Amino acid sequence: MTAPELGREEPHPDEERFVRSILQAIEHSLAKDYGSTPRGRRFHAKSLGLADAVFEVEPGLPHELQVGLFASPRAFPALVRFTNAAQRAGADGGRSTKGMAIKILDVPASGFEVDPFGTTQDLVLTTDRVLVPGTVRKYELSLRGLFGNLLCLLAIVLNPGNWRSLLGMVCRQRRVPNLLEQTYASCTPYLFGDGNAVKWHARPQQPAISKMPDHPDRDFLRHRLRDDLATAAASFEICIQRQLDPRTEPIEDSAVEWRTPLVKVATLTIPVQDVEAVDQTRREQTITFSPWHAMREHRPLGGNNRLRRRIYAELSRARGLLAQPPSSTPTERAR
Repeated sequence: MTAPELGREEPHPDEERFVRSILQAIEHSLAKDYGSTPRGRRFHAKSLGLADAVFEVEPGLPHELQVGLFASPRAFPALVRFTNAAQRAGADGGRSTKGMAIKILDVPASGFEVDPFGTTQDLVLTTDRVLVPGTVRKYELSLRGLFGNLLCLLAIVLNPGNWRSLLGMVCRQRRVPNLLEQTYASCTPYLFGDGNAVKWHARPQQPAISKMPDHPDRDFLRHRLRDDLATAAASFEICIQRQLDPRTEPIEDSAVEWRTPLVKVATLTIPVQDVEAVDQTRREQTITFSPWHAMREHRPLGGNNRLRRRIYAELSRARGLLAQPPSSTPTERAR
């Protein structure tokens, strides 16, 4: 048995079968919820605001980090979408994971998927540090359970091997008082040049001082984001977390949290603006984010990212935003 290598993918031999089953489960859930009407988002269904931003590459990066998007100091225009991660648009005050998706515009090279916004690099982040289930095989079983297969749900809940992950997932669900004061992470790995894998993180540069309101209204996070950005800019440190040991920082299991240090590579600044302007609201309704809107130097890695390529394309097509399906190839080596 060969030792694992840094940045190396090892797809499950039955991955394509699992992916087809997952896509069928999602299609069934969309048909159940939306019927023949225009379909909304299946995940991160509730948008909490879309903002213009600037993504500025850190000057003086070490030579080995001057790769792809980070080849030289430069400022890129960007868009940032904040979300509730749930599959239905509920109230903001409950315990849940929040999302932060960054679309970096006008990057030097095109990515794997066509983006109506041109050449882009998307960073898809959440307030969680891991993505559970961590493998495509477990994801298939859990999604079938989530969308109504009682036997699959029982198989997950009654398996002691899943209890630690399930408990951790429940414990990490929390009430969030302010989106601009949270730390976000990609949970899944990405290339950072040949043979190097990283996870993305966004750390707020403003202190966490906000408190939960006593009686939060349904949309209080959106209203707080609107009010905050109407008077003051916000910023985040964009960091990478490097894979140093493929056994303790696996590529193919996103449920394992990496413990390596964070290294700052850029700053994301969200200037003062009206996030509820008419043009911004229109873009918010149609914009799509995908890990596969990515330069080849920053290609998504691992089974859950390969799965996302298929899922995101199918969901965009269901919303009428994508004409052609992605390749069904389970993995694509860096070129």
